[in-house]
Amino acid sequence: MKIIFDTCVLYPTVLREILLGVAEMGLYKPVWSTRILDEWTYAFRKKNSSGQDTILAQIALLNFHWPNSLVQDYDLDVRSLWLPDENDIHVLASAISSDAEAILTLNRKDFPKKILKDFGIVRYSPDEMLRGLWIDNSEIISKVVINAFELAKQNMESKLTLKAVLKKSYLPGLGKLMA
Repeated sequence: MKIIFDTCVLYPTVLREILLGVAEMGLYKPVWSTRILDEWTYAFRKKNSSGQDTILAQIALLNFHWPNSLVQDYDLDVRSLWLPDENDIHVLASAISSDAEAILTLNRKDFPKKILKDFGIVRYSPDEMLRGLWIDNSEIISKVVINAFELAKQNMESKLTLKAVLKKSYLPGLGKLMA
């Protein structure tokens, strides 16, 4: 399954590491556009004014590890598309252009399922998608999550539990499954 990542699922590091780790295991193919990466850069710089090199390195690594995941251009007239937030139309256009079957986002209200259904696209939150994949792939997902958690612990000031880190990473349901 090909899934377009909305910007909001790229920015939190632990969430991104888990999502890409699961994709590396072959459970789905992630895709994104230049504009999505530009939005990620903007959001990162807003919160980390001195992190220019960090975000550029993260994007370079993302493109290196996933060379076929970048949607170059959408080949349709975006004026024919509508979403509640017009700033998200490019995500839908990228999904359509790349033949993605789903949009992965934390912004449910900005991607109404009724509208997406007309294009044969579904919307998932990361928690929803990973819980669905858990049924047949719990060992794979557990391994990826534990690896991401161990890496995150090195950068954490406080000693958070796995369940707390997953909740903070917008994955509370997955945290309950793993508890």
